[in-house]
Amino acid sequence: MTAGYLTHPAHGGHPFAAVLATVILATVAGANYGYVRGRRGLGTALRLLEDRHPGTLDRVGTRPRTATFAAQCTGCLRTLFPRVAAGARVPYRRFAVTNLAAACTWGAGLLLAGHLAGTALDRVRTVSSLVGLPLLLAALAGCVLCRCLRRRRSQRVSNRPL
Repeated sequence: MTAGYLTHPAHGGHPFAAVLATVILATVAGANYGYVRGRRGLGTALRLLEDRHPGTLDRVGTRPRTATFAAQCTGCLRTLFPRVAAGARVPYRRFAVTNLAAACTWGAGLLLAGHLAGTALDRVRTVSSLVGLPLLLAALAGCVLCRCLRRRRSQRVSNRPL
């Protein structure tokens, strides 16, 4: 978003296309580096994630495109997800293509928001950071709800008379 701020004429007017290309290139390079590191082995944090939430890697492997795109738009997940995808054995080509599309969407959106914000960058940053947390909480609530429903369904099946 700060890079978009710098493309505003009042703050230097750097070429929008050049800044956009730099943002996308940096995002894609960082994610690909994370993927390669993940192929070398899961780190402590990811092992802890899998220990506490068994099946996480399996769930990522079943919907890699959706997970990759969603992770790109969430701050903390954008950093950790490439390693998770590698650990889930998501094919590199599928990860790379989806990550490129997500990086273009994410980069262009934030760059445009920063450019349009102009002098109100601090206000836009605050609002955009506040939106990410509720989205993450809603996703977690959905996961908890699905888990509870599955548990309830399995209890009903096990309690049926033969």
